[in-house]
Amino acid sequence: MRSAALVGLIGLAACTPAKPEDKGAPLPAPGVSSSAAPLPAPKPTPAPTPAPSQTPAPGPRPVPPPTATPTEKPAKRLQALGTEPFWSVEVLPNWRLKYVTPDMLNGVVVSSTEKREGDVIRYAARFNGRPFTLTFTPGKCGDGMSDVVYPYAVVFVHSGRTDRGCGRPQR
Repeated sequence: MRSAALVGLIGLAACTPAKPEDKGAPLPAPGVSSSAAPLPAPKPTPAPTPAPSQTPAPGPRPVPPPTATPTEKPAKRLQALGTEPFWSVEVLPNWRLKYVTPDMLNGVVVSSTEKREGDVIRYAARFNGRPFTLTFTPGKCGDGMSDVVYPYAVVFVHSGRTDRGCGRPQR
């Protein structure tokens, strides 16, 4: 039965008159009109998007002390400085602190946490295994060596000692 139907379709295709412009063109497939528009090419299927990595990026992350709650980002980049002995601490992005002394001109960078209590800003870290805190309190402050008036008084606790200095927004 299938053979007869197939022979019939082939016979019908052979009986279709050819147009002069179709001379040399291939005959259409059985059951397909020669006036049918060509089918569009299939669109390529996009490759599946890989799932994002579930593992965090490598690198050290600061571990905040239990009482410290970091804010989204430091409100200002601050700098603290002191005299006798000379020191400075620069607040860098991501709560990092750069501590510089005349003995360490290149400085050392430590990760810290930031805690705010009203207008007081406190950074806590560890340096050489010891507590390292820097507290900025709003108020006029003079360094004792110049006529510059700073907007913050600073208390700096490090290496078992407490130093006082002044602070300002970084320029």
